[in-house]
Amino acid sequence: MSAFAQETLIEASAVVAQGKDLFITGDENSSGLWKVTDAGTVSVVPFEISSFKQEPQDIEGLARFGEDKFLLLTSMSLTKKGKYKAERDQLTVLKLTAHQTLEAQASISLRSRLLDHLEGQLGEKIDRKIMREALPDLGGLNVEGLAYSCGTIYLGLRSPVTKSGEAIIVPLTGFGTPSEKLLPPFLVSIGGRGVRGLEETHGCGMMVLSGPTGDAHKVSFALGYFAEGTYVINILRDFQKLLRPEGLTYLGDELIFVQDFEAGESDAAVIRIKI
Repeated sequence: MSAFAQETLIEASAVVAQGKDLFITGDENSSGLWKVTDAGTVSVVPFEISSFKQEPQDIEGLARFGEDKFLLLTSMSLTKKGKYKAERDQLTVLKLTAHQTLEAQASISLRSRLLDHLEGQLGEKIDRKIMREALPDLGGLNVEGLAYSCGTIYLGLRSPVTKSGEAIIVPLTGFGTPSEKLLPPFLVSIGGRGVRGLEETHGCGMMVLSGPTGDAHKVSFALGYFAEGTYVINILRDFQKLLRPEGLTYLGDELIFVQDFEAGESDAAVIRIKI
């Protein structure tokens, strides 16, 4: 295992690999993505803000979506004052341009549809009032996991979890087309944890990074895996107090994690583990 500390990567929340480079976002960084090369140099690849419907806020997920495209996910959560903001309700396709900027090519708002879908599919298994009205740290809707695998987008909820403590993952097909559709969610048992990151694997399986559903939820972060069609998560590693990763991706023979830290802290922002 190797670690890389970089004071500019504050509040890192998601990572995606493109070639030999890593692209990293911070949940409050709305100006662009950090690009980290294999030599460890860091630069900012700016968003073409004029191409967005709204400037994205509270970015929590990144995923590959083709050779030169990414998916970007905001949390869909309410603000700390309990207000809805369209800037926090986006699933967007980003294209990496020849000028090393990121252009928004398609974007949808999902919060309202997702809430209705979860209510209809899960019913009394979830607390519907809390899911709709509460702040994310108190069980309100908060989406942090994002992956694109075998033609399907997967949305992983940090919160809510079900009344019995199962985490929720929702598939989305036909993104940006007339046949776009949210599919029935599947529920996974990961010790009461919520989904903090997703990453596609070979054969349409999924790596699942899980952790606390809110700041007051005292459980460890863990890494798990499920094979296509099973949706039963095998915990591969409980990080205990070693790491508190917020996002993951593959780069060659390494599994890359990004870790949230605030200015002045000394924790490593990027952790590389050989696999």
